[in-house]
Amino acid sequence: MCSDERFALADCDGPRAGSASGSLGHTGDRGSRHGGIDRARGAARDSATGLGRPRRHYKWGKARNHDDAQPQRARDAVAAQASLRCTLAAGRAAEGRTPKCKQSRQLGCIMTQALWFLSRATGLVSLLLLTATVVLGAMTTSRMATTHWPRFALAALHRNVSMLAVVFLGIHIAGAVIDPYASIAWVDAIIPFTSAYQPLWTGLGALAVDLLIAVGVSSLLRTHIGARAWRAIHWSAYAMFPTAVAHGLGISGADLRLGWVPAWFGCCILPVIAALWLRLRSSHPDTRARAARANGW
Repeated sequence: MCSDERFALADCDGPRAGSASGSLGHTGDRGSRHGGIDRARGAARDSATGLGRPRRHYKWGKARNHDDAQPQRARDAVAAQASLRCTLAAGRAAEGRTPKCKQSRQLGCIMTQALWFLSRATGLVSLLLLTATVVLGAMTTSRMATTHWPRFALAALHRNVSMLAVVFLGIHIAGAVIDPYASIAWVDAIIPFTSAYQPLWTGLGALAVDLLIAVGVSSLLRTHIGARAWRAIHWSAYAMFPTAVAHGLGISGADLRLGWVPAWFGCCILPVIAALWLRLRSSHPDTRARAARANGW
């Protein structure tokens, strides 16, 4: 269609009334079929805008005026243009909605995968930090100190690593709770065996968290609860570690098919076994003296 109104009458309308080409049906370069289409388009535009003039159709030498059909053609042209505008507007709206829906779905998938990777990664790092905490705790209680690593340095390192383990464990729990796939509630991370998602392995993780909280709170209240109670609660750390390992192995699922994941668990288990064995075999003169006084020797 012509974009300029100046050319609407000259180009789009086809031949004028009374011309030889008009009587023969527009035998120009584009052919009779294209001429008929152009005449129809020009008639619709002229009828809608009021720019045209009454057309005269020649048939068998008689001129017939089409002024009576002018209002009907105008109404039809306006209706056709309105329908076309509605169709185009609906198409643009649909095209605008579809990419947004796809983007929102893709964003949701990306967020879910990000939370899944965050929870898995922080869980593995938490297990590694928990391993270091248990090993350093066993070395501290066994008084395994050297000139380069005195006892106060090992105790400070043990405290800092345990605090870092708590931070990563909190991120691990938050990622698992926020992830909509697992549908784990905050209470499920504290109360064991109440989660609908893998209740056994999730319950073992909640049990390990409870033991860790007990150890941490007893360390903060060490001066108030006494050394004996503090030591008894701290022994639960050796039960917390295998519980956390069982939770990790059980909930990992397909991750265990990756070679480095079982190796990671093995690198965490072996040092703890070695530290526990050294802890049970170690004996310090001060420890023997306190045992002798307790037995009345």
